[in-house]
Amino acid sequence: MNKRVLVVEDSPVMREVTLAILNSMKVRCYSVMTGEEAVELADYFDLILMDIDLPGISGWEASRRIRRREKLKQAQPVPIVAITSNLEIEQAFLAGMNDYFRKPIARRELELILKKWLHNEENAQAADKVYG
Repeated sequence: MNKRVLVVEDSPVMREVTLAILNSMKVRCYSVMTGEEAVELADYFDLILMDIDLPGISGWEASRRIRRREKLKQAQPVPIVAITSNLEIEQAFLAGMNDYFRKPIARRELELILKKWLHNEENAQAADKVYG
């Protein structure tokens, strides 16, 4: 798969599990530990998997900053999927995230997220209309 996925996760265990699943699926993936790093690198990825509770700025704030920058640049929005252990779904959408999944990460759920956001042109266009 030529698509690039950014994993934003500060927990070493969660980060390694997520990367291992993505690597086993032959996905080109990279990881960072902070929201600030995610904001800086967002333009280079086709999908962002964003933890919510991060050191520095939260996943919510990182998502808002990414969306503001995309709007200023008139760039197509990259799908951002919240990784959460809580039921913070409404906040995810208010912050400009497109989707969510709960910890612990399950391979099948991650496969569905990738299929939905990396292989579906309609979803990419819908994200562009809502957040672009």
